[in-house]
Amino acid sequence: MARFRKHGLAGAVAAALLLAGCGGPQPLYDRVGGFATMSHIGDSLVVDIGRDPVLMRRFKGFSVADIQRQRTANVVFACELAGGPCRYRGLSMERIHRGMDIDDDEFDRMLALFAAAAKRASPDPGAADELTARFAGLRSAVVTHSK
Repeated sequence: MARFRKHGLAGAVAAALLLAGCGGPQPLYDRVGGFATMSHIGDSLVVDIGRDPVLMRRFKGFSVADIQRQRTANVVFACELAGGPCRYRGLSMERIHRGMDIDDDEFDRMLALFAAAAKRASPDPGAADELTARFAGLRSAVVTHSK
């Protein structure tokens, strides 16, 4: 009888493991680390942009409250970009960046900061790369000036 229970338990565990894999791949939001990762990316971008003289000039004159609002918008946007439960309700990327004359160099700088922040924050490097690729896909909506 004990032998039957032992195999029964092993069979149940094996079945549970098989069923766990039947749900399909996890959404990017979950693989990248969820909201904690998005929040970390937002915090990192505030610090990293502040250290980049080229990007920082875009935020000259911003108050602490302005920076906090920007950070929150970035977190929510990244969350939605990753397929998470957040819903970004701000202006479109085209509308926000219209008339700012952002060039490819500035976009590439921001992309590099985003990629580094995602790599530091996410437990899954592949998911961080995938999220960065989604961010990179925004180039045509953000770059408004070509050199």
